[in-house]
Amino acid sequence: MNLSVIVSSKRTNNIDHLISDLNLESILKLKGEIIFVLYDKSYLNLNYKDENIKVLLDQTSGIYSSYNEGIKASTKDAYLILGDDDQLYLGGYEIDRIIHDVNFDILIFDISKNNKIVSGYYPERLKTTVLGIFPSHTGGLIIRKELHNEFGFYDLKFKILADQLFLIQNVLSQKKLIHINKTLSIVGHEGFSSNYQRSLKELRKIIRVLHLNKFTIVITYFLGFKRRLKEICR
Repeated sequence: MNLSVIVSSKRTNNIDHLISDLNLESILKLKGEIIFVLYDKSYLNLNYKDENIKVLLDQTSGIYSSYNEGIKASTKDAYLILGDDDQLYLGGYEIDRIIHDVNFDILIFDISKNNKIVSGYYPERLKTTVLGIFPSHTGGLIIRKELHNEFGFYDLKFKILADQLFLIQNVLSQKKLIHINKTLSIVGHEGFSSNYQRSLKELRKIIRVLHLNKFTIVITYFLGFKRRLKEICR
């Protein structure tokens, strides 16, 4: 299986329990890779018994720093990011088939949040500035690792929207973002920011990074982003 599952975790209990809690057994059965990036240095068993499991430490306590460390350690062509309160929903064999059969740069799946299905956004809506777009939680994205060679790793100057900046850059560069009408994961409470003021502040940063000629596109993105946040966080 040509997929790494990267888990950013504040939990330092038994790794086997984490694998079970996140429903990742099917990934290991297919020789996929699981990379745990832990914040707590008290976890010392970094040489895990399974060669397809890696355990890293990242004491910066920054979510995007942990993502970047996991991506750098990955030996597979594509990756999926989960939090330690998420759960993989789609089976490993189905994920493996999709990765093998679909020509993609980024796969955008649906996710389940608070017993609601949250659809991944459709890239053409961003290009044509139609309202209602919403980028999927990282637990709904399978991303080609090689894209980071072009756009760099997640920008650590962003605390909550670095992944969205990365997605917008890919859309504007006309990468192959493919929507898959299947639920990939069930996401917990850690995965969405409900802080609109911080989101707006970081969105202004995105506008500067992308230059003002993309202003309309980014504002459209944010309106859809904010609307969906209200739907799923209430």
